[in-house]
Amino acid sequence: MHRLFLFSCIAVLLTGCGLLFGPVVEIEDVPAMVLPTPVQIRTAGGTMCNGVRLDGQTVATAAHCLADGTNVSVIEAEATLRPSAVQIHPAYEFLDRSSAAGLDLAKIFVEAPFGAAGEVVIAPLQAGPVEILVRDSAGEFRNVRCEYLGQSGTLTEVSCLVRLGWSGAPVVQNGALVGLLSARGQRQTAGVAQIADATRLDSF
Repeated sequence: MHRLFLFSCIAVLLTGCGLLFGPVVEIEDVPAMVLPTPVQIRTAGGTMCNGVRLDGQTVATAAHCLADGTNVSVIEAEATLRPSAVQIHPAYEFLDRSSAAGLDLAKIFVEAPFGAAGEVVIAPLQAGPVEILVRDSAGEFRNVRCEYLGQSGTLTEVSCLVRLGWSGAPVVQNGALVGLLSARGQRQTAGVAQIADATRLDSF
C-alpha cells in the first residue's frame, strides 16, 4: 500500500516536470490556423473575380482580374472596401499566356482593416486533392473539391469544373493557402483549371 502510494506521488512529480510522459503543451502555445476567406472583387470596368484575405488589410487576387484598370472594390458580406494601393506580380505581364498562370498574382491593400482577420498560412502545394473556396455572384459561399493533375514550374493544373467570375479564389490544402485560381485549363478545357502559386506572393 505504501509502495503504491509512493509510486503514484513520484509519477505525478515526473509528469509535472515533463519527464515521464513528455512535455506538457499549453493550449495557448499552439497557434490557431486562420482559414483563407474568399471575398468578391469588382472593377469599374465590370469585371467580377474572387480574392482572398491574407491579413487585416491585404487581399490577393489574380492579376488578370485587374486588366481593365485598378479601380476596384473589395466586397465581403455587405461591406465594400476601397483599395489604397494595388501591386501586380512584376513578371506576370512579360510572360506568354501558356506560362503566365503560375504568376497570375496581385495584391490589393485596403484602406480600412477587416473586422476580424488574422494572417493566413501560405504553403507549397503538394500532390493531392485541393479545395477552391468561392464567393459566387450572389455572395454565397461554395466549396469545390479538385484533384491534382500535375505541375510544371509555377504552373499547376487541377481537375474540377470552375466558372467565370471565380478567378482569384483561394486554393486550399490542409487548411493552408497554396494557390489562387487563375484560369480554365489550356484551350479552355472543361473540367481543368490552372492555379497560381501562392508562395510567390512573398516575392513582390
